[in-house]
Amino acid sequence: MGSLASASYKDTVVAACVIVPCMAILFTLRWKMNLLSLNEDEAKSLGIKVEQMRLVIIIVSTLMTAVSVSLCGIIGWIGLVIPHVGRFVVGNDHRSLIPACILMGGTYLLVIDGIARTISAAELPISILTSIIGAPFFAFMLRKAMLK
Repeated sequence: MGSLASASYKDTVVAACVIVPCMAILFTLRWKMNLLSLNEDEAKSLGIKVEQMRLVIIIVSTLMTAVSVSLCGIIGWIGLVIPHVGRFVVGNDHRSLIPACILMGGTYLLVIDGIARTISAAELPISILTSIIGAPFFAFMLRKAMLK
């Protein structure tokens, strides 16, 4: 269900050995990600190897997700909700969106974990709280997109 209860410093160091380089790669490529939102031909004409760039982004994102899930389990909705909130706060420019999502996602997770530990003496899975907040938010975002 997802919890930070079993995480240790040793696990965190091992995870950081994968996550930090992956974040650095995404951080370096963030301006090229803006070009991927263009038409594929336009992105190619600007010198972006679209297929190669997509493959790198997918591999790096998958590695980060796999390490995070192996460390704390599935903590749902953060990856779906926080990028939308980030776009609302800082816009669609990945140069500012990626750092904002990193900070907001970490902060959101810590706040939710604090709430989960405060609500009950027993271990309350974080994904329950993220689902209570995330599902209605995501439904609102889908409805908003359908009305356009």
